[in-house]
Amino acid sequence: MLFVTVLLSVGCNDDKQVNKGCDETDLLNSFTTSAGLDIYIYQNGDLYINDDTGCNYELQYFDPSFVDKYEKAASGQVYFKEGDVMVPVVQQINEGFDGYLEFTDLIIASVDELASKVWTNFTLLSPETPSVSEYVTLFSCILDGECDFLDNRIDLISHENNAAVKFQTVSPGADMVTSKSSVSTTLTYFELGDDLWFQCKYYIESGIPYSLVDFESVYFEESPGPRVVISGGQIALENKFGSKILYRNETDIKVPEKKWFTVKLHLVLSDTDNGIIEVWQDENLVISETGINLPTSNAILNSLEVGITASDVATVLLIDDLHLSDQPMD
Repeated sequence: MLFVTVLLSVGCNDDKQVNKGCDETDLLNSFTTSAGLDIYIYQNGDLYINDDTGCNYELQYFDPSFVDKYEKAASGQVYFKEGDVMVPVVQQINEGFDGYLEFTDLIIASVDELASKVWTNFTLLSPETPSVSEYVTLFSCILDGECDFLDNRIDLISHENNAAVKFQTVSPGADMVTSKSSVSTTLTYFELGDDLWFQCKYYIESGIPYSLVDFESVYFEESPGPRVVISGGQIALENKFGSKILYRNETDIKVPEKKWFTVKLHLVLSDTDNGIIEVWQDENLVISETGINLPTSNAILNSLEVGITASDVATVLLIDDLHLSDQPMD
């Protein structure tokens, strides 16, 4: 089974300098959180918080050696190094979910399937599996055919004569932030200056998910990146990092229920104010902004997660006809 797992060591480190005084030397990025904390991130991945006590080391936001996991060939093709295997990264996905017998058939089970499949894992964060270790164990158990879904689930179905993927979540537990039922790939590769195009059809059967698709940098603490969300009943784009900028829909177009609708996204990736953010709902351009949409200049968006990627209520969502590209879509 090819299952790309990334473990990040985070937390306070006694060897780091405390009260060092935040400065510009080797500074990668800085921002102020909604709580008023001044955050400084340095080239070596160290994250410091500047407050009343000084500038104190908090955690390692990323391990700078993550770039060594990738290699670019003379042809320009980038490869992810999985042990002795060189796995080509992707910037093109065209998935109609046809030709599979069941949902688990989507997931890459061996290197031989890299040419025909793209999905590497799925997530079921729920009251029955509230921790990473628990839903990773369930993932493996389901793929091995030794158990079934518990509360949240994912199914391959036929809907209006088309294959589609059905995601279901129950409400999160009292001590949980969110509930998830999603499928993802860690084979994507988009970096500073790249064009990222995404398109997918959605059908909300019940409930309202918060997040529909996340583009993440999984080698960074909390897997930051931009994501398409539903805010106030409308499509919006949220930066799941930094000061958490929310690019809002300025139209009066709402997200429909029990009706297929298409979300189309175009980003030109930047960690400064010159990034491009364009989002369409069906044929309507609902967001057209310039601004930050990449956590840091060295971040690589190497994960695409789609489905119910976050919800605080019981939800049923269908998706179909998913496309990802570095080129414009019709």
